[in-house]
Amino acid sequence: MNICVFGGGGPAGRFGPDFCSRARSQGHTVHTISHRDHPNCITANFGNTQDVVDKFQSVAAMVPLDLVLYNTTAASWPDQPGCFDGTQHYQEHGWQDTVRIHAGIPHAVALCAMQYLKSGSSVVFITSGMSWEHQRDYSTWAAGYAGGKAMQNHLMLALAQHNPHGIVFTSVAPHFTTKTYAAIFDKIYNHVTNIRADHNGQVCTFWQ
Repeated sequence: MNICVFGGGGPAGRFGPDFCSRARSQGHTVHTISHRDHPNCITANFGNTQDVVDKFQSVAAMVPLDLVLYNTTAASWPDQPGCFDGTQHYQEHGWQDTVRIHAGIPHAVALCAMQYLKSGSSVVFITSGMSWEHQRDYSTWAAGYAGGKAMQNHLMLALAQHNPHGIVFTSVAPHFTTKTYAAIFDKIYNHVTNIRADHNGQVCTFWQ
C-alpha cells in the first residue's frame, strides 16, 4: 500500500514511528508528515493549516494513496490540574491550537484527500479511549486532549456519512499502558492495514 502518516516521526516506542517502521518492513511505501524535523519526514508548520494541506497535497498529487493515518498528540491545552483550580490563567490561543490540531487540520486534510483518494481507500484518525470515557478516574485534567480527540471522532462520523467518493473514514481509539502497549500495537496495526467498508463511520476501541 501507499500510506501517508501524520505524526510518524520521532523515536521508537511510540505508535506513529512504530507503525511506519513496521509498515515499511512489510513492503508498504510510507510518507510521513510531522511538525518536527525528523529524518525521512516532510516537515510542516502545524500552526498554519494551509501549509499542512500543501505538504499533504504534494504527496497525494504524486502517489495514489491507499491509506491516510492522522496521528498527533500535539497542542492539547488545557492539560494540567492548574488549568482548572484557579491557579493558571485562561489561554485563548491554547484552545485555538487544540481545535486546529485535532479538528481543523484533519478536516482540511480530509477535504483535500477527496480530490485524490479513490473509492475504497481509507482515512484513519488515531484518537483515544479518553475521547469517549467520561467516567474515568485517571488523567481527568487532560480536557484538551480528550476533548480534541472527541471532536475528531465526530468529524470522522460526518466525513464518513457525507463524503460522496466511497472513501472509508474511521477512528481508532486505543488505551495504551506500558504493560499493554506491544499487544495493543499489534492489534491496531493489523486493523489499520486491513480497513474494510463496514468500518466506515466506526470508532474502534482497543484496550487489551
